[in-house]
Amino acid sequence: MIEKERLSNFELLRIVAMFMVLLVHADFFSLGEPTAEECVTNPKDVIPRLLFWSLSIACVDIFVLISGWFGIKPRAKGICNFLFQCFFWLIGIYVVTCLMGISHLSVNGILGCIVATELNWFIKAYLVLYIMSPALNSLVEHSSKKTLCTVLVGFYIFQFIYGWIFPSATRYILG
Repeated sequence: MIEKERLSNFELLRIVAMFMVLLVHADFFSLGEPTAEECVTNPKDVIPRLLFWSLSIACVDIFVLISGWFGIKPRAKGICNFLFQCFFWLIGIYVVTCLMGISHLSVNGILGCIVATELNWFIKAYLVLYIMSPALNSLVEHSSKKTLCTVLVGFYIFQFIYGWIFPSATRYILG
């Protein structure tokens, strides 16, 4: 059996990216976005929050980039593990918040637990990436540099136009 060499630098970067995800969520989602009035009246509190947010907003991109660097190899066990973790935390947090009186049992809450609302965009985006990964891996392995550049430029043009025409579709990606 061939042992793979551990790449501690990538593992550390992945851990830092996970910490940054927590930081982004704790900063803006817990404390709310600073208002223009807060920026003027209380800049000593707002500037560190904006600084942390600015440094941490790339965390999801870094995490996906690391996954792509190693090439996502889709397996049934991998997708099942990912979905189990998502549903475990979504349902668990919803049940706890309902028991604490923070949330109330509702159709929208249940739909949120099964990722059927506009929230949790990352779960849906990662599933699409996971499903498309064999085609993407094949494209990278068997295409010329010119073809890859054409595909990437076409993708970014599509993404720009789509986000411009349907701005509500990208609202949660903006941070």
